[in-house]
Amino acid sequence: MNVTSGNIVACDPIVQPDGEPFARQVAPGSYAVEYVEGNSRPALLVLWLRKRQAIDPAKITWEMALLADQNAADLGEDEYYGYPVDAGWGCFMDADAGRAMAEREERAKAEDPDFDNYYEAFLAEKTEDCDAFVHCPSGGQDASNIMLCTSGWGDGYYPSYWALDKQGEAVALVTDFGVITNGDARSSEDIADEAYLASLSPEKLAALEAMTAAIEAGDADTAAALCASGLVSANQIIPSTGDTAILDAIRLDQQAVLAALLDGKPCPDVPGKLKPNPPDYFNYATRLGRFYQKKRKPRTPESLDILRRNAGLAEKPGRQVSAASAAALLASSDIRLVPTGELLTRYSLYRLPGYAEANKQSPQPLIAVCDGNLTLDSLDLDFPDDVSASPAVGFLVTGKLTVTGNITSQNSKARSLVVLGDLHAGNVATSGAALLVRGNVVVDGVWCGSGVGESCIDGDFVARLLIADHHRFAIGGATRAPRAAPENTGAPVHWSQALKEPKGDVPIHFVLNEECLDDQAWPFNFAVFLQRLQAGLPVLHPDCCEGSPKLARWRKGKDFFTDAEADYYRAHYERAAKAYKQAEAAGCPTALCRYKRALSHFKDKEPKQAIPLFSWCIDNNAYLGESLVKRAAAQIMLVRQGEHDDEAAACAAARADCARVIEAEGFGRERSLLDALTTLGDALYQADEFEAALAPLTRALEIDSADHAANSNMGNCLWHLDRRSEALPYLDKAIAADPDEDYAHLIKAYCHLELEDFAAAAQSLFNYLERRPDNPSAREHLIRCLVILDRLTDAQAQAFEMDERHPDHYLVNADGIMADALRNVGRHEEALKHAELSARANPTPGHHFYIKGLCHYDLQDIDGALASWHALAEVEPDNVYVLNRLAIGYLSKNPDTALSYLDKSLAIDPDFALTLKLREAFVKAQPSLASRLRGMFSRK
Repeated sequence: MNVTSGNIVACDPIVQPDGEPFARQVAPGSYAVEYVEGNSRPALLVLWLRKRQAIDPAKITWEMALLADQNAADLGEDEYYGYPVDAGWGCFMDADAGRAMAEREERAKAEDPDFDNYYEAFLAEKTEDCDAFVHCPSGGQDASNIMLCTSGWGDGYYPSYWALDKQGEAVALVTDFGVITNGDARSSEDIADEAYLASLSPEKLAALEAMTAAIEAGDADTAAALCASGLVSANQIIPSTGDTAILDAIRLDQQAVLAALLDGKPCPDVPGKLKPNPPDYFNYATRLGRFYQKKRKPRTPESLDILRRNAGLAEKPGRQVSAASAAALLASSDIRLVPTGELLTRYSLYRLPGYAEANKQSPQPLIAVCDGNLTLDSLDLDFPDDVSASPAVGFLVTGKLTVTGNITSQNSKARSLVVLGDLHAGNVATSGAALLVRGNVVVDGVWCGSGVGESCIDGDFVARLLIADHHRFAIGGATRAPRAAPENTGAPVHWSQALKEPKGDVPIHFVLNEECLDDQAWPFNFAVFLQRLQAGLPVLHPDCCEGSPKLARWRKGKDFFTDAEADYYRAHYERAAKAYKQAEAAGCPTALCRYKRALSHFKDKEPKQAIPLFSWCIDNNAYLGESLVKRAAAQIMLVRQGEHDDEAAACAAARADCARVIEAEGFGRERSLLDALTTLGDALYQADEFEAALAPLTRALEIDSADHAANSNMGNCLWHLDRRSEALPYLDKAIAADPDEDYAHLIKAYCHLELEDFAAAAQSLFNYLERRPDNPSAREHLIRCLVILDRLTDAQAQAFEMDERHPDHYLVNADGIMADALRNVGRHEEALKHAELSARANPTPGHHFYIKGLCHYDLQDIDGALASWHALAEVEPDNVYVLNRLAIGYLSKNPDTALSYLDKSLAIDPDFALTLKLREAFVKAQPSLASRLRGMFSRK
């Protein structure tokens, strides 16, 4: 870092490039800067004023780096001075560098009219690429420069300290980003790793590295010799790889080396530092190529056999056991009962429901273990609790399980099944059970998981059909089976379910025999399905097979539906509506697709397209409650858009739809009832029946006191009833429920305005305009509030904002806006100044000339007022406002002229209310004109 003036600045250079220098100066020169990380974060920025080798740390004292106006004595305990960071970057620089930045920015502005800011032009590209860099604002390498780095925890407040030698001279300057604790930047893992490395003698370290080379080369003899030497063990962590020799041999699939390392002995436990991933060596080997390690190939059968033998899992000769139930299987001599604690960690069973909880019980429940392969006619996982003194949690087969018939359970508390090898079964139909298969699964017919349970399959899965009925499947390998799930046609499908929890790629009514279906909202009947399966009766629809044209058509429709759901979630409602229509045409359920299309049109503010679709759903008794409420809301939307030919009929129809849902108590859905009450309140509000709207809204709030729509509508109705103080709490609740919704902020502002709480009104208007910045009326109200609060600078800023956003507004320019606002609150002289500035800036007469005339008139400058109004009348001769103002202006000067302007105004609009009021005012001011005015008005 080049120090040119000796004045050092530490600051956020993006937000505060003109930061003040520290009081302590350093000698000009070139100094090293070091950027130090701790716990993988920026921890320190160090300016070395002397070479580090020349500094004795034991003789260093520390002093907080202070600005000229700061005093450390003013600080309390645990307080410090520092610099604020708002852009995530800190720096050291000479004060000259800050001035160079300012000069470069001015040059860039002069040379490039499109120049935005210094950061975007000169720093942004670097900050995206690295965590620390040097910036030279003057361009030259020898000039003052800036040393930037990202700031520890991002935005914050960071102190700097001088390191002083015993003479009190500064030897370094350090900014502390608050990452390091106890003076050590290393993590606990780093400390442990360094301690372990230090504990190894040079001979042991060399032996461990030789072991790594032997494993990579597949040299089993060298690996065995190294283990025999006593310098290393197969289960010792090798510093260069971070793994054990056994783990490296598994990872590299070196079977001969692996056998030599284990030497026929049981597999040791994985060192604690490497747990919980992998939990054990056999588990690691079987999971390679599955889940999170998909880039790695599965281990060869030879490696798995070596681990299986050394884990006590060697396959024993297969046996044919004619046991049709869990109880019979438990009674056979082929099963041994083992406490869960012995197998929980060994086989990584924590992820199965019930196992971790079972391990905490005393006495521990048992797992029924069958060593080796097992073949059964069928397996019923249901069995009574009194089978043994300590009932089994489930079954564990250490080899391959073959069930020629069915694996079934109907009891939601059925035991779990764990198969460490492959599973081959005729059908699987379980309710609530948990199943784990470490190998591949082949099911000749159907695998149906019903109830709250899960099936975890690490290998590939093949079946004619997979059914997930409230059951979670986690399949690590390839899946070759159509998937089906019951669809609840009684309630709308939320987009999150479709995207995060896919319901299957085939419809349940398409793949199952009709006898397995119900007419209820949930169409799948697991009990009937299981009975037919156990009785050997068909459960699958004839068309349920891969390659079926009907299945291919359905899958295409499912793709359209998935795309539609994604577009709906991203608020691309027009695209979503088209995709739902395509999904319906491809065979997706008509009711679901039409309901979602209707919702898409409704969200896209297209009520005319939404209403017929909601009507179809109502006529077909699909999503009835939701469709009635949404059709009512769409009717109200049409009225608000001014698109309905008969607004009274639309409001009446909306009320009728809501009444139908309310009468049916929401058709059993509280949300539908709540929405119906809220929408009814909205319909009554739209018909100006504010008092009547309060009753349904009150009932809605009894169901959900925090509901946004109900609170917002209640506040709106109370405001219309001039019950402003009562409206405010409801509007606050609406805002709390949905802070980003704008309308409640606006109504709250109107309440505060009418209660003359202008500060609160201004804040609500700020909140509203932050969300809806293009509402000129709201911004006019805000400017008026700011003027009343004497916040003229803020008011002027808002006037400029309004002029920029609405260049064609009727007050012409920012000064015209300010003139109008100041005049409305009686600040006439200030108003006139702004009006004159407005007219000079825009000399073409417009409404700002009308305001200027009013300002002159308010100050009793009649001639000035008449001049402004005459200028406007020449441009807008049919403007009755201007003609009436000219009449008023001339009344005291020349009554005949005043009457002539009033006559022109009557000729343009005989029914204009202001003109009719002027007649009364003129008679009162000039009684002699009464007869002439009577004649003039009777003529018109």
